[in-house]
Amino acid sequence: MQRCRQPICRSTNNNPPITDDAGYCLDAETEYQFRQEQKPASLAILKCSLLISAYGFLGYIALGWLYNDADRYSSLLDLLFVGILFSLYARLIYHKLPYSQITITAKLAVIAALANLCAALFLTPDPRNYNQIWIGLIPVYFFIYGQLFMGIISTVIFCWLAMLTVIVGGHMIGVSTTTLLPSALILLLINLFGYGTRYQLEKHARRAFLAKRKAETTALSKSQFLQQLSHNLRQPLQALSCYASILENICPSDQGELPTVVGKLGFAIDELNLSFNNILNIVNLESGKQQPVISVVNINAMLIALADQFEPLAAKRHLKLKIQLRSNPPYTIRTDPIILKQILSNLLDNAIKYTNHGWICVSAVKISAQHLKLHIYDSGIGIKEINQQNIFKEFYRADHLQQSAAHGLGIGLAYVLKAVETLPDHCLSFCSRLDRGSDFQLYLPLAEAKAPLWHHNANIGDLSGQFVFIVDDDEDVLAALAQQLSSYGCLVQTATNKSTAFNQLIDNIRAPDLVITDYYLSHQETAEDIIFQANKLYGTLPTIILSAHNLSDKQTNQWPANVHFLLKPVSAHDLQAMICKAIASNPASNKPD
Repeated sequence: MQRCRQPICRSTNNNPPITDDAGYCLDAETEYQFRQEQKPASLAILKCSLLISAYGFLGYIALGWLYNDADRYSSLLDLLFVGILFSLYARLIYHKLPYSQITITAKLAVIAALANLCAALFLTPDPRNYNQIWIGLIPVYFFIYGQLFMGIISTVIFCWLAMLTVIVGGHMIGVSTTTLLPSALILLLINLFGYGTRYQLEKHARRAFLAKRKAETTALSKSQFLQQLSHNLRQPLQALSCYASILENICPSDQGELPTVVGKLGFAIDELNLSFNNILNIVNLESGKQQPVISVVNINAMLIALADQFEPLAAKRHLKLKIQLRSNPPYTIRTDPIILKQILSNLLDNAIKYTNHGWICVSAVKISAQHLKLHIYDSGIGIKEINQQNIFKEFYRADHLQQSAAHGLGIGLAYVLKAVETLPDHCLSFCSRLDRGSDFQLYLPLAEAKAPLWHHNANIGDLSGQFVFIVDDDEDVLAALAQQLSSYGCLVQTATNKSTAFNQLIDNIRAPDLVITDYYLSHQETAEDIIFQANKLYGTLPTIILSAHNLSDKQTNQWPANVHFLLKPVSAHDLQAMICKAIASNPASNKPD
């Protein structure tokens, strides 16, 4: 699909290219898609035209009868034509026709109109009626040149033939040349103007269609690139998370600052994993493909996570980050936790970036029975009043911000505003003074608490002695995950494909307490093959599918209740929690003696 600059067009499609008069080259498949896209608008115009024409002719007939100026044969012809128009309209209304049949309907309406004019011309061969008859072509021309069902060449041929038919018919019934010439000139001008209008209509319609197709192709390529990138990066990130968890488990507690450093390393990796998992969601949010998933969120839990994430960055810039947790109810809000955390992360990142000395403070205040107001305020450089209307524009950075040591693209606040607009009952405001700091205020809807307060680094459960069977075709991830589970006290057995898994499972004298498997394995094997083998040998086993591919709800909804899904990379905390949940959900699971 390309703009034709030369008389001969090249196409990578096997179908021969079609060059339309508007100067664009479309292959047969693209031409069909273009016509299909124009179908709804053109169909509405066709229905409206048929209905208006039918009622217009009925009014014309009624006026003729009212003033006793109606010819019997002409009235019968007009009534027949009205009946044809109503029948064609009913065909469009009550039948879901394919595009080709709708095109035929439009052509039949035009042919019926021309036939009605010719019949009126020859059945009442009075030259005095000629001026009343040829004018009937004008509304027909308006309809033909204004629609896109018929190709532009077919439209021009039909309109010129109609003009010649009426003029020749007038000559045959004895209309003088002096009467024919004005009508011929007027019809000629109408045809020329009609062709110019139709040419521009076709040109702009095709240009818009090609631009839309190009945008869709670009978006699809971007989506495919991000999916491939995410798959390639999820595996090493998962391995990194596993090794960090191993290091945290084996690190002695009496090694001074080392356990603290290891703990912060693990948390940083968890945040990296979470941020990476959110990348595609953020892209989809900005493109409108992802809708917010509203749930009940504990505001203190989110603030603690933000404190752990941003305290090292604030300390590096010698700033004091004060995050004030709520000590009294309400604690919970209704929001999308992924989107809200990204919003708050962007606001905190900006506050730290543009504060040279002093502090950043975060607090949540109840302002009504329905809302909390979350303040993120700082003692930073502030924003000039003249720039405050523009800070939410993409790639905008005020002059005094560009002169600061902080670097950025100016897109963080643009995302914040777009994200807040997608969240129901959320609102954002701010106030700022130059050299006095800024205060961003986020209004959040309250929810009833349905869960206990979140406790950081809570002990999830003892996994000692649990027998876990792991299948993954990536040997690095497999080894890291096996070491991680071994550090939890699990008995671990591994396999890289269906054949190896079957041979090891059939030789075991004990059924696994849990199966963990990647979804897509080598040689077109999937997790469903592994689950089928394990269940065939040992009955229903709890299973965790740990995959780098984000599977659709349609796929996951078909799985049994004891099959759980986690998207790589997953934090050690979340993996432990899911393992405990999966094993506990199996009635036959018992901790071995």
